[in-house]
Amino acid sequence: MKLQKHHFLIGVFCLIPSVASAECQHTRPHFDVGLTVTSDWVVSSGGTCTVDFHISGASEILGVAVKVRPKHGIAGSASRYAIGYQAAKGYTGADSFVFNLILKTNGQFGVATYNVNITVK
Repeated sequence: MKLQKHHFLIGVFCLIPSVASAECQHTRPHFDVGLTVTSDWVVSSGGTCTVDFHISGASEILGVAVKVRPKHGIAGSASRYAIGYQAAKGYTGADSFVFNLILKTNGQFGVATYNVNITVK
């Protein structure tokens, strides 16, 4: 598994694999400045889930900031255009995290918030 190192503008520094586990289920959300999006993910215990960002219009991603860390795994940037989560090995149950995308759209700066609810099996 290839690991990539990325720094967050705010939050914790993490290493997340750049490929998703075959045992990861999620929806790919649509982001834009000012939007708050919630998504449900399912991942196996010890498994990894990575989601690419879909940004509307002329938005540019300037950074990713983990706002609320998960309690039973790690969350971080898998690339400039993706966020990832790795569940703690041996844990099953619910987990969650929240991150912000720092965006620039038509010369204006803003934030999109992403709430992730995770079921670890």
